[in-house]
Amino acid sequence: MNNFIKLIFLFAVLSSCSPYLYSPEPLNMPLPDHKDEVKANIYYGSNGGGLQGSYAIDSNFVLIGDFAFVAQKPANDGIPDPDPEHINNLHLSFGGGYFSSFGNHGRFEILAGGGFGNANAHAIDADRTLTFDDFSRMIDIRANYMHLFGQVDIGSMGQNAEIAFGLRARSLFLTYGKYQVTTDAFFGPTDPLPSLSQNLSGEVVFAEPCLRAGVGFEKVRLNLSMGYSFRVFGHDIPSSFGTMYQPFFISTGISVNLFAD
Repeated sequence: MNNFIKLIFLFAVLSSCSPYLYSPEPLNMPLPDHKDEVKANIYYGSNGGGLQGSYAIDSNFVLIGDFAFVAQKPANDGIPDPDPEHINNLHLSFGGGYFSSFGNHGRFEILAGGGFGNANAHAIDADRTLTFDDFSRMIDIRANYMHLFGQVDIGSMGQNAEIAFGLRARSLFLTYGKYQVTTDAFFGPTDPLPSLSQNLSGEVVFAEPCLRAGVGFEKVRLNLSMGYSFRVFGHDIPSSFGTMYQPFFISTGISVNLFAD
């Protein structure tokens, strides 16, 4: 348990204070075995926190739901700020699909669904400011989107341990978006610094592989998920300004199986 607490603390340190339009959540991979199986997972990681749930409505069909959020407020230095820094992202997903079992512990599922999300941020780009010795970059994001996803998962679910791999394809449809970068110098006058202001719209497609491992008891387990979000096609800002999409995600959580055999 002490190691688990240390891991939570590590993720809190690793959680970026840099704002992104889209921060992918770990894949919801329930991989049930039988009808009426209910699972819930609460997690926290590099891309914020969230709650995942599933319910097997019959012997081959499961419903899933996800709630994910990023809520960060950088430390206040005591100086009143009429426009304080903040990062607030919200993401909701709903779906379902087919599942089956094979062998003693093998599980397989095909899921699909959709949802919506938004991003609201005004914060210094902590990740990429470090690459500019004398500059800081302030990011402003206002965006709303809808999304569709499909995923395929396979895994082994033992009595005290599990391992699963999933691949999710997700399409984001930006219904409104504005992304602005303001670059300032730390020291003295300089030449004009690069800044950016873009209105965003259209579709962005991602491929997101994810690996999850869990240990514990039949009904309660600690789990670790990690994955990467590859942008397949769609709009992004110029590479000199970084990216609007956070690629790597890692999280740890506690899962509960309410009706395990």
